[in-house]
Amino acid sequence: MKKYIKDKLHSHGVMVKKLWAVCLILIGINNVIVGISKYFKADSDRK
Repeated sequence: MKKYIKDKLHSHGVMVKKLWAVCLILIGINNVIVGISKYFKADSDRK
């Protein structure tokens, strides 16, 4: 029984790590998009 609980906790931990990875990737993509749009706005303001 203990082994079963351990396996469940382990698989849960892996899932949490995957969710964290997805969140971090989404935040990174969002930051890149914001950065690019700011760069283009500044670029068009200079012209």
